[in-house]
Amino acid sequence: MSITLLHDLPAQHAAAAATIYADAFASKMTAFLGSDRPRMEALFADSFQPQHTILALEADQVLGVLGMHDGTTGFLEPTITIMNRHYGWSGIFRLLGLGLLSSKHPKDSLHVESIAVSAAARGKGIGSQLLAHAEAHAINNGFRAMSLEVIGKNPRARALYERIGYQVIHTSIVPIGISHLIGVNSVHLMQKPLTP
Repeated sequence: MSITLLHDLPAQHAAAAATIYADAFASKMTAFLGSDRPRMEALFADSFQPQHTILALEADQVLGVLGMHDGTTGFLEPTITIMNRHYGWSGIFRLLGLGLLSSKHPKDSLHVESIAVSAAARGKGIGSQLLAHAEAHAINNGFRAMSLEVIGKNPRARALYERIGYQVIHTSIVPIGISHLIGVNSVHLMQKPLTP
């Protein structure tokens, strides 16, 4: 398997990246975006920011996607215009709901907003390659650390990140009303110091 890592999101790969992203995160967003999967994926494809995207490709097939936030803008940035295009007048309310899922991350840290690998490519080191590429990008751009979030009910992911140098620096308890909607009770903010 020959993997190419691309720090960009060419238009021809946006739909495949949106499908992989939705496979990983749709359950957390259904409360705000509804269960119309094609509409959700179209919204994602229109809202991804190429400069904050790293793709894992084999030949021309998307195997994984990593989205980053640099402290100013992030990977998934739906605007009111985009929300209205996909959801009509309810778009603004859905956008407010999505805002409840966003979080703050440490200064001087490149934050991994999301990492998702296609079901067929899991267990082949794609996620580790995406993270390593993001870390190299962070170092080259003067960031002192990487950060990411792991939900409390995913101890395997937390253990994986701890093995590669991430440490929990804060745990947030999700308010009960939101917790019920998205199925998440707590979130661990993890950080890894970077050395040039």
